Amino acid sequence: MNIDLDSQFQFGDAAGLKMFMLTHKFVHDQIALFAQAKYGSSFSGYGLMSPFAEAAWEELMKGERTENIPPALQDWLQLHAILHDEEYALIVGVSSIGQPDLSLVNFSDQQQFYDWMYVHQQLHDIEQGILGFK
Repeated sequence: MNIDLDSQFQFGDAAGLKMFMLTHKFVHDQIALFAQAKYGSSFSGYGLMSPFAEAAWEELMKGERTENIPPALQDWLQLHAILHDEEYALIVGVSSIGQPDLSLVNFSDQQQFYDWMYVHQQLHDIEQGILGFK
């Protein structure tokens, strides 16, 4: 499964966000399966499908720019960043120190949204490339 198309939804696109969240969960599940087969270690995608985080993200893209990130989305961003840190360390073979921190984003800011989506896609491309799928 490839996340490329679903990671290109536009800022404010609620339907696109829903597709992204679903595809994103499937991609992380697939990464876990490939990592288990290749390294004997896996990752849990528990919490990646959070309707509360998704609703908060959607609301942030509707309104004015704010610094108030809802707790459900903050929790999701932290969980997701930790998951990528663990994947990166195992799959790439180096610490995630110095890599972008996926927990630091404000989805009410259009530029931050697009920057985060781009960096996130790059991390998935690296991980999936090493594991041998795209």
